[in-house]
Amino acid sequence: VQQRLQQRRKVWIQCQIHAREWISAPTCMYLVHRLVTSYGRDPETTALLHRAELIVIPIVNPDGYVYTM
Repeated sequence: VQQRLQQRRKVWIQCQIHAREWISAPTCMYLVHRLVTSYGRDPETTALLHRAELIVIPIVNPDGYVYTM
C-alpha cells in the first residue's frame, strides 16, 4: 500500500492567495465537497482520486481575507 501511495501524482491547489480574491476560498471548498461526495459514486472521480493525491489549501493569506471581509 505504501508503495502505491508514493506512486500517485500530487496535485497542489491553493486559493485565497491575494486579499481581494475572497471567492477563491469557497471555490476550493466546493471542489473538495464535490470530490468527497462523488467518490465511490462517479467512476471518473473515483479513478482520479485513486491516481492522484490532492493537497488543497483553501486560504493561503488569512490576514488579507479577514481584512477584506
